[in-house]
Amino acid sequence: MRTSPSLHLRGVLLPGDEQRDVWVRDGLISMDPVPGATTVGSGGWIVPGLVDAHCHVGIKYGGGHEDHDGTIAQATT
Repeated sequence: MRTSPSLHLRGVLLPGDEQRDVWVRDGLISMDPVPGATTVGSGGWIVPGLVDAHCHVGIKYGGGHEDHDGTIAQATT
């Protein structure tokens, strides 16, 4: 049973240099086309496995120091 929508991405699949198509179905990345998948990205880089964990905990949006509750919220995923 499918639990989430199928997604389609087109971009440069690193570490290569050619445009490629990939699909995500039920949380799994595949090179096999998935009929009816929603295209959610085109023209960028596809970097499977990369997680952007960059954040500035304790700094408010726009600058300054975040209060205690804001800092906790920023640090919670």
